[in-house]
Amino acid sequence: MEVSPDTKITMLGVDGELKFAKTAKGIEVILPQLTPTKSPCKDIFTLKISHAK
Repeated sequence: MEVSPDTKITMLGVDGELKFAKTAKGIEVILPQLTPTKSPCKDIFTLKISHAK
């Protein structure tokens, strides 16, 4: 995956963008620390990556 300065990553149900870093294997996404009351879901998370190829 190719990222650009315009690339944004968000998590469904969580406000704001997630931090990420380009690595030799692709990208590494830093997930937010979520308490059980702030977690959008117990079992699965959905990430949206925009402006990447």
